[in-house]
Amino acid sequence: MPSILRLTFGSPDTLDRCVGNTGDHSMKEFHVPDMSCGHCKATIEKALLSVDPDAGVEVDLEARRVKIAGNRSTDELLAAMKSAGYEATAVG
Repeated sequence: MPSILRLTFGSPDTLDRCVGNTGDHSMKEFHVPDMSCGHCKATIEKALLSVDPDAGVEVDLEARRVKIAGNRSTDELLAAMKSAGYEATAVG
C-alpha cells in the first residue's frame, strides 16, 4: 500500500476550498521526477511558497507528485521549481 504524506500550508481549508476552482484559487498538479527524499520535498515546498505564501501544498513523495492550490499561474510555479533545481511537468 503506497504511503502518502499530505502537508497543507496557508489556511487549513485552502485545498478544500480550491478543489472546485472556486474563488481566485485553482488546483494545479505537477510531476517532479527528481523529487526522491524529504530534503527534495522541503526544497520544492519552500520554492512554491516563496511565490504563493498562502497556497495549499500537497506532496505525494512516492508518486513524485505535487498539488498546489493557489493564485499563481502554472508557468510561475514551474519557474519556481526550476529555480530550486527541479524540472517539473504539469499534469492534467
